[in-house]
Amino acid sequence: MRSPNTIVYLISLLISIMALDAFSIDFLQRKKELLIFSASWCSPCQVLHKELNNKNSLLNNAIKKYKVKKYDFDIDKNAVKQYNITSIPTFVILSNNKSEESRMIGLRGGINDLIVYVLNNE
Repeated sequence: MRSPNTIVYLISLLISIMALDAFSIDFLQRKKELLIFSASWCSPCQVLHKELNNKNSLLNNAIKKYKVKKYDFDIDKNAVKQYNITSIPTFVILSNNKSEESRMIGLRGGINDLIVYVLNNE
């Protein structure tokens, strides 16, 4: 029969493995960040938010590899100033070291353009 310490160790190890599998730990699995700047009064932003609220949308599938942060143009003034946002919607991709990698302004081509943008910048 195994000692109680061995059993406790094995159970702890299994729990740790399950926790790592279930939750993304930022320092182990660094993700690029996708910053989304929008406003409630912006028509393209309203379409964007409707798409983001649909958990089964192609957009939500495309942004799974990113850590997504949403900012309201009218409320989050510090972030708007920090990233020099002058138009909305604006999408900023930050690399793993937090430097700006790319930027997309507007949704002229609709949600599909945003999907292509995030997939091309993974």
